[in-house]
Amino acid sequence: AVFARYPTFDLTGIEYLESDVSGSGISLAQQAKDAMTEVMLKGRVGLLADMPVNQEGVSKADMMVKGIRPAIKIYKAESIINWRTCQIGAHACLSLVVLSESYIKEDDGFKPEYGEQLLILRLNDDGYAESEIVRKTDNSDWVSQGVNPITDNNGKQLAYIPFFFAGGDNNDADVDEVPIYDIAHLNIAHFVNAADME
Repeated sequence: AVFARYPTFDLTGIEYLESDVSGSGISLAQQAKDAMTEVMLKGRVGLLADMPVNQEGVSKADMMVKGIRPAIKIYKAESIINWRTCQIGAHACLSLVVLSESYIKEDDGFKPEYGEQLLILRLNDDGYAESEIVRKTDNSDWVSQGVNPITDNNGKQLAYIPFFFAGGDNNDADVDEVPIYDIAHLNIAHFVNAADME
């Protein structure tokens, strides 16, 4: 019902996001449907705006020739394992989010072997955003892969974490109730009654 009418977008300058928002060929409308499904089933979902840049930034020529461009990644509720908020003036903002991910540990050309990693996004003591990847070793130790500043396409470090929650009630960091819980509970009750009767 939510997507009975196809959504419209205003993407001036970044029109390519409509047909490929994640960098893996998923359209913006399809990602919105996936996010809506997650919210209905689990009460929340996370969206990370990501831009592969270096310290000097990325020029429009780099974006055209090398295919370097922003992407929006979706994270399911169970992948968001920790978060913190802080108050800056009258604005409540995200100061920490820890995301569970997998990475290709080894690949022999036939079957990749995946490892476990955490993507840690935080505001440092100076109020600027930085990211850190921590990978789990075979000995179950966690090893940092280094800390990097989170910057815009001009190479300027961000003063906020580009991660956003979408929830069943509102879009803050609090965990909302699952919208379809009552219907699911009622369906289970109907099933139990039918099983008892038959």
